[in-house]
Amino acid sequence: ASSLIEKVREQAKGQEEGMSLKATEALKQVLMEAISTAGPLKTEEGEPKVVALIGPTGVGKTTTVANLSAHYALLKKRKVALVSMDTYRVAAAEQLKTYARLIGLPSQVVLSGKDLKGVLSSYRDKDLVLIDTAGRSQNAEEQMEELKNFFSTDLTVDFQLVVSATTKERDLWDVHQRFTAVSPISGLIFTKLDESRTFGGIFNQVVTS
Repeated sequence: ASSLIEKVREQAKGQEEGMSLKATEALKQVLMEAISTAGPLKTEEGEPKVVALIGPTGVGKTTTVANLSAHYALLKKRKVALVSMDTYRVAAAEQLKTYARLIGLPSQVVLSGKDLKGVLSSYRDKDLVLIDTAGRSQNAEEQMEELKNFFSTDLTVDFQLVVSATTKERDLWDVHQRFTAVSPISGLIFTKLDESRTFGGIFNQVVTS
C-alpha cells in the first residue's frame, strides 16, 4: 500500500485541483501497470501445447478446463483434447467426459504418469491439450509428492495454478509456495471472483509471485 501511494504521489505532483479524482485515476493506472497478465494460451504449429491445471480441492479446476476447451475449440477453432487425472472425486472424470462429448472433443482418463505419456503421444496432432488434475491439499505431503511424480521430466507441460479469490491471503501465499515447489508455475488462474468483494490478496499474490 505504501509503495502504491508513493507512485500515485509522483504522478499527482502539482495537480492540487481535483486532486481526489485524479488520485483515484492514477491509482487505477498504477494497479494495472503492476499486474502482468498472460493473455491467451499461445499454440504453435506442429506441436501441441499441453496445459495442466493444478491446485487445491474445490477451486473449480474442472469447470475452468471446460470453459477453456469451449473457448479454444468453438470460438478459436483450435484442435483441442482433454485429459482427466482426477480419479479421487466420484464422477469427476465422467463430468469432464460429458463436457468433451457435448462440444465434440476427444477425452481420456489417465491413472499414471506412464498412461499420461502415452495419451499425450496420441494427441500429437492437436493444438491444445488441457489436463484436469485432482485437487491436492498443500499440507498433504504425500499428495504433493504424488502430483510431482505424475509428470515425468521429459514432458513439456505448462502448469497453471488455479486458486479461489475467496481464499485468505496467508493461505494463498502458502498454496503458491507449496505448489511451486512441486511444479514450475507458469501462471495463476483466479476463480470465484463473483463470490468475493475484496481483492487485495490477489493483488499481493500477483505482484510478489
